[in-house]
Amino acid sequence: MKPLELPLPEGERMLWQGKPRPTAFLKQIFHVQMVVGYVGLLLGWCLVSGAQSGHLAEAAMAALRFTGLSAVALALFAALAWGLAWSATYTITTARVVMVYGLALPKSISIPFASVDGAAMRETGGTAGDLVLELRKGQSVSYLLMWPHVRPGSFLRAQPMLRALADMPAAAAVLSRALAASAGMAPVPVPVPVPAPRKDEASDRGALGVAA
Repeated sequence: MKPLELPLPEGERMLWQGKPRPTAFLKQIFHVQMVVGYVGLLLGWCLVSGAQSGHLAEAAMAALRFTGLSAVALALFAALAWGLAWSATYTITTARVVMVYGLALPKSISIPFASVDGAAMRETGGTAGDLVLELRKGQSVSYLLMWPHVRPGSFLRAQPMLRALADMPAAAAVLSRALAASAGMAPVPVPVPVPAPRKDEASDRGALGVAA
């Protein structure tokens, strides 16, 4: 990945930079596994109904057309997931977290450590996962403008999220040290996550650090 050049103030350094995984976006945002399962159930119901009514040939043709339309829809989901992931870049510096994102209209948001009340890991299987930022009281971001780079369901108090990272512990360790250095505290150890029971199951872990 080519590093994103950011205009950093004098004395500020980039510590880490990464991008979301398109496959994770496809599963987490568009829930492609559920969509495929739903399409499979509809196809099965169509064929069984056709066989029972004696119109199997017509049902098979209808199922074939439906399969084609479903394939087109899934391809669009895949393209959108790839575009959302490709257009996003997360950066951790010695003073803040910078999130650049957006397909048609590129946007960026800079979150100084002074605005961060804490951070937590959200595992999605193996070393993959998300880093959730909890903002201090009085600090806020727009859920709609930042989607999908926010914690799902945090509508009333949106929480920015470095989403779908391939090596979440590495980014978490960098963020923990940066937050601790900013607050003048000792770094909080970051545990290595164990694989989740299911690939699509996400779980939250403890806080990484708190800016004083």
